[in-house]
Amino acid sequence: VQVDVLSAPSNELIERLKEGELDLTLISERHQPRDGAAIELWRGPLVWVTSSRHAPHRLDPLPLALAQIDTSASRDCDWARAATTALDRAGRRYRLAYSSGSQAGAHAPVLAGLAVTVSTLCWLPDGLRPVRDDEGLPPLPEFGIVMLKGQRPRQPMTDALVAQIEAGFHLVGLSRAGAA
Repeated sequence: VQVDVLSAPSNELIERLKEGELDLTLISERHQPRDGAAIELWRGPLVWVTSSRHAPHRLDPLPLALAQIDTSASRDCDWARAATTALDRAGRRYRLAYSSGSQAGAHAPVLAGLAVTVSTLCWLPDGLRPVRDDEGLPPLPEFGIVMLKGQRPRQPMTDALVAQIEAGFHLVGLSRAGAA
């Protein structure tokens, strides 16, 4: 099995899957096509994340490090959109201090104490911590990841790979049951 990984917005991944360029993809649940059978891999709450050693979450305006902020709503990261929507609703001032093509890239300025980001509890590297409810940031919604398989996968091993990915999420406790 040859696995090539492409990190891109969910809309783009779905289009590539439809065009037959991908055999399967993991996307945000909000982008799940109505006509496609999706496998739910993970669902859980998003949390505000700050440095374990610094306090950028106390700054005004709040410095944010977010993945894929774009003027085109179709390219926005769902997590970034959830963060800015929550802050707008709460009337909290913020500024986009760092924009990255990936969530891992958004973690670097947070580790340095220069910004806050959003993530899940199960994906926090050492040096980061969730912001407590009493630290003044608004609540964030839940988020889900689903897997879609192409209509005509090119590789007969796609079904086996789908099963392995699903089992991997269950094994490390990232499935819906494990997140509860």
